[in-house]
Parts: sequence; C-alpha cells; structure tokens
Amino acid sequence: MANKKALLLNMKNYCDALNEDVFAGLPVTFHIKNGLEDPEFTRFKAYYDKAEEEIKARKALKLKKRQEKLAADAEASQSPETSPEKTDRPKEAGLEGSEQQQK
Repeated sequence: MANKKALLLNMKNYCDALNEDVFAGLPVTFHIKNGLEDPEFTRFKAYYDKAEEEIKARKALKLKKRQEKLAADAEASQSPETSPEKTDRPKEAGLEGSEQQQK
C-alpha cells in the first residue's frame, strides 16, 4: 500500500525524468499543503474553473440544440404542407360521381 501523496510525487519525478506528462497515466491530482495560499491550490482553482466553464458550455449547447429541434418540430407541425386542414385528400371512390349528380 502507498499513500496518494507519495504516489503522486514518485510518479511526477519518474515522468519528469522521462520528459512525459505524469497525468497521461494518472488522474489529475493536486497536493495542497498550505491552504488557500498554496500555489497548488491556485492550479486546482484554475483547473476547476476551466472544467466548470466547459461543462456550462456543453449544457448550453445541448439546450440550444434541443430548443432548435423543438422549434423545427413546431414549425413542421404548423406548416401548410402537413397541416390536416390544408392537406389535399384524394376523394374516395364513388363519392366523386355522387357529388356531381347532386349539383
């Protein structure tokens, strides 16, 4: 067993020696020692804020697409081509002649 702090520090040293990104193989981790004044907290806050903005942007895009689809569906249901009262329906067989006879 190992603690997360030691794992992070060992992997960071190892990856730095190989010129690799430590977070290519580990989840993004922040080791904050000195509270809000710690530079690592500043990195965490920046990472969090960026992730939060990306989530908000994805949600806004989903909402926009959903609203566009609803608007398109509403428009299609109200268009003259698909409206039931505007649709040209073929006359049933036999009715055409009887209508002419009544005129």
